[in-house]
Amino acid sequence: MKYAMVAARVERGSTVVDLCCGDCALERLLVGKECSYIGLDSSKEFVRAGRRRGVNVLHWEGPLSDFPEGDVICIQSSLYQFMPDEKLLVERMIAKARLRVVISEPIRNLSDSGNPVFRMLARWLTSANMKSPVSRHTMESIRSLAAALPGNIELSLPIDREALLVITKPAQPQQ
Repeated sequence: MKYAMVAARVERGSTVVDLCCGDCALERLLVGKECSYIGLDSSKEFVRAGRRRGVNVLHWEGPLSDFPEGDVICIQSSLYQFMPDEKLLVERMIAKARLRVVISEPIRNLSDSGNPVFRMLARWLTSANMKSPVSRHTMESIRSLAAALPGNIELSLPIDREALLVITKPAQPQQ
């Protein structure tokens, strides 16, 4: 469902850059839209698996590493991994996006569970490179982030636990 929310924000023929792409689930939903897809992930296993399927996936070391420009730059369920500096990453995404940035981020997490077993398991399962951030986003933290960003901001909660933040860049005057 969350991937479908993101795919719905991508126009036919767009170039899509998917940060922290994981298993490239978004790419599968874009096939019918004739998009150019570039997935980036820090996991060498995800990169190899995507390439075996013929997907354009590149190894990416995170927010300090460069990434390509695209019509749409997106990140799904991974923004928390860049806390407390996620605003810097989003600003770079905005600078690299020709049309928009789409962020899907969980705001209710088992990693915050009162049950210590669920909490430990959820944190372990969502760790990147064996590092599990303790902090996760809430609707309030996503609202605060959105308020500090340029562009046309749309924030919604289409799924009970997943916030969708869409930043559309203003149209550039034609020369």
